[in-house]
Amino acid sequence: MRLTSLITITLIALVATPAVHAQEVFCGVGAAPGSPGFQAYLDRLEAQEREIGYLFLCDESMARYDFVAQAKAMAVMPNSVKFVPTALEKTRFAGLELVGTIPEYQSDRTTTAIRRVFRSPAGEVITLFEWDMVASGGSMTSHSQRGLTTVRGQPGRHTVVQSPSGLGHSELGWTENGRRIEVTINQGYGKGATLATLQAIADSLPQTP
Repeated sequence: MRLTSLITITLIALVATPAVHAQEVFCGVGAAPGSPGFQAYLDRLEAQEREIGYLFLCDESMARYDFVAQAKAMAVMPNSVKFVPTALEKTRFAGLELVGTIPEYQSDRTTTAIRRVFRSPAGEVITLFEWDMVASGGSMTSHSQRGLTTVRGQPGRHTVVQSPSGLGHSELGWTENGRRIEVTINQGYGKGATLATLQAIADSLPQTP
């Protein structure tokens, strides 16, 4: 399964002047890396985030972040996970309701990435994604400078997306000892999904072996 954190979406211009990036909404599958329009596509994404602090997605594109529905529809096969997931007993996840676990990057009955989905007492959906890139032979590449930050001493990226109707998703991702880790919350800009909130969750995790 393709990583949900890799946002590749197509631009729908809602205004006559494309320079007004704050009023544009992105929807669908975007320009492919290496295609003639790819750099211009990235420039528009970065311009909007620079102007308003987040990306506008249509409601249809926000459906990819409905992790509760995905957790109910999918299940990790017993004994298929080829790495030891992070223990969460002494972290910010302790005490949250575990909704389910979504398997990602499955092949030959093995799972090298999982997303654990939790619900807080306040109803927030918080997830922890872990991908063992060593076990899968995978790697991460980036074509953008958007949202760069530092997480647990490692280079990371903070991304916020939301729809005009108010749906939101905030994500903090980094790589640590060959493992890609992402912490997310279903809140958009200005609704508690601050970098400090996600940093506190990330900092509570034990060191990746």
